[in-house]
This record gives sequence, structure tokens and C-alpha cells, in this order.
Amino acid sequence: MPDIYVFKGVDFEIGFKDFNKNNHFGFIDFLKVRNMKILSKDFSYRVINHWEKNNLIDSKRVENKGWRKYSIIDIVWLYIIKELREFGVTHELLKKVRNSLEANSNNNFEFLHLAYYVSLAFVNIPVYILVFKNGETYGMTEREYQMNKEYGSNNNHIKINIGKILQKIFPSMNLASDFSRSVYPAIDEKKTVQLLRSGKYDEIEITTENEQGIDEIVTRKNNNNSEQVIRLIKSKNFRFITIKLRNKELHTYKGKNV
Repeated sequence: MPDIYVFKGVDFEIGFKDFNKNNHFGFIDFLKVRNMKILSKDFSYRVINHWEKNNLIDSKRVENKGWRKYSIIDIVWLYIIKELREFGVTHELLKKVRNSLEANSNNNFEFLHLAYYVSLAFVNIPVYILVFKNGETYGMTEREYQMNKEYGSNNNHIKINIGKILQKIFPSMNLASDFSRSVYPAIDEKKTVQLLRSGKYDEIEITTENEQGIDEIVTRKNNNNSEQVIRLIKSKNFRFITIKLRNKELHTYKGKNV
């Protein structure tokens, strides 16, 4: 079996360090808290029981009682299992995939690298999970993927689009991968979009400038209109967006000409 060579660039070095050290507005907690039930028809109880017995997943139930509760990352992992099973990947190889994804975890997060790439998919950065024949598994952005092709890392693999998985979990959000952006969003834009999509806020205040050059302010409660605000953020057609968090702190994101 040839060695698997995977290259990571500056984007990863800076982005992962920031993600791991700075839990912006509780976004890591948003990804890992187990408070979701499986309601999708994509997973039957029989299949979930089978995967649990084969140690592919763990719902953390006490004595197997009560509802199974999952985190966002748990459900992403369920979809990864489903995709790989459709390719005929065996349970034994799936265990190696899980071990590979957990290799760089810490005591606070079992799927730390997976969570980092999921966080990027939440801001529409194209993100994949690559699974190689020996079970080695890596998260990778489209830019990292193209860089690896350029440097000759071309071992056969299965490529799973994380954005498409998130879209199934959150159908009301626009989580389609944006291939048009040549520059990744700055950290402040990234954490603002993540905050909006996590729903961990009470109120948004948007300041724009009218034709007379006078500031106009619109206030919105948290009522599932965050996608409209995210489109505004991407257009940069505002002066300030101030978000009142649930702990009453304020986060202000600056737009154009500020």
C-alpha cells in the first residue's frame, strides 16, 4: 500500500489554531452538545442499533434507556457512515475511518478535526472528507484539495461533501458550497456567520446608509431570518451589524466605509 501524503497550508495552520483555542460565541459547544434526535428517514432504528452494536456510534445513553441524543458532529458522522456503506465500505474499515478522524482529538472533543471542517462548511466554504483505501481519513477544503493534486497526492479515495450533509440536517439554511470566492472570509466575518447560524443570539441591529448619506437602523428579533442577514454580510452593503447575544453581550461587525 503506497503512503498517503496530505499537505496542509497556511489556511489550516491559522484557521485550526483559532478554532481550537477560541470558542467564538460558544460555536464549538453548538457543534458538540448532544441535544438532537434523529428524525430523518435516512436512518432506521434497525440500522442505528446495528451501528451501535458494531461500535461505530455511541449515543451516550445510560443503560440504553431514553431517547438517543446526538450532536451535530455525531449526525455528520452518521451521514459519513451512510455514504461509505453505500460505497460498500465494511464495518472494519469504518472503524479505521473513525479512528483516523479521532486521531487528532483532545479530551474535550472526539472529532476535533472533523468539527473544524464542519465549522468551515457552516460559512459555505467547500469542504470534503477524503477516505483512502487503508482507512486513513482527512478533512480538506477545496483549496487544500487542489493544492494536494498540484503536489501529486493522487491516491484513490472517496470524497464526501460536508456542505451537502449539513444541508440535509438544516434544510432551512443556505449551506451550499460557494466555489466563487477566491479569498476565504476573514475570521470576524466567519465567526459572525457562525453565530447567526447557531442561533445563539436574541436580537440583530442593522445600520445602513440611505441615499442622503444618513444612517438608518433596523432591528430584528431572532426569528429565523438569519439567512437574509448573512446575504447582507456577504454583499458588504451595510455599515454595522450589531448582534445582542443571549448573555447580553454585544458583537458588532463592520461593513463598508467604516
